[in-house]
Amino acid sequence: MRSDTELYERRAKWQLPPKEKPAGCLGKYASMATSAGTGAILKW
Repeated sequence: MRSDTELYERRAKWQLPPKEKPAGCLGKYASMATSAGTGAILKW
């Protein structure tokens, strides 16, 4: 089990990993689709 100080130090150093774009067809759809509020239509 980890000590409270070690957990605190780890939380202080932790960073959100970079968000990766999906590849292939899903990536193309994600870049072209609008929000659900606008009908999730594709922008050409």
